[in-house]
Amino acid sequence: MNMDLDNETWLIELGDDVIEKKAEIGIEALTDYEKAVYCLWVIDYSIRNSGTLDALEDIYPKAISDLESLIGKNNWLSKFRVKEISSSQEAYYNNFEELCSELRSIQART
Repeated sequence: MNMDLDNETWLIELGDDVIEKKAEIGIEALTDYEKAVYCLWVIDYSIRNSGTLDALEDIYPKAISDLESLIGKNNWLSKFRVKEISSSQEAYYNNFEELCSELRSIQART
């Protein structure tokens, strides 16, 4: 993945790859990192398209809890609390760049 991409483009492009893989082999077959990217993509999609998390119910209702679980299980992003980030559109946008940068640094190590 190109590290020169802006974070929004990175999430969309990697998210598309993960969604395609999920469609082919199922969410159970995704790595923890891919599941985390998928969860963030779902949260991002919902917030950017509706300004709320309402779309989670239609796409992947467990996105917030699963992302939080994956972060804890793998000791990723210790300073982030997913529920706080997803508490409002403003909180999400205020933390988006740092959140993506952290995930991208994990990707570079995997």
